[in-house]
Amino acid sequence: MNAGDVVSLLLDEVTRGPEVWHQRSYLARVVKVGGDGMVDAGIEPLAHFVDDDSGPDAAAITLESNGRDDPYPAVYVRSKGSVKEYLLPPHPLLDFTGDQYRKELSDRLQPLLGSALTRSAS
Repeated sequence: MNAGDVVSLLLDEVTRGPEVWHQRSYLARVVKVGGDGMVDAGIEPLAHFVDDDSGPDAAAITLESNGRDDPYPAVYVRSKGSVKEYLLPPHPLLDFTGDQYRKELSDRLQPLLGSALTRSAS
């Protein structure tokens, strides 16, 4: 997958994906760095993704809520065995496919996307 496809896939999932919408903070859409670039790994339990510090570099996205605001995307980026969480802002119409979200997610995934592009070119 190219970088634009990865960002679109993840944002589409939190905007329209029934698994993530019905199992917020439990299920996540995952993409992993593979030998040929980024690979869609499908839906996984978020806890499994976060706890797997020996897994390949990867990213997961899910929807979370805090009881006060609208649901918001939470992005988990695993790189070299360490996982970082990034919370994106809520959207009043729950549409996370806009330019603001694309830019922020692209920025958060840049270490992975750059690594995947380097691997696929070699």
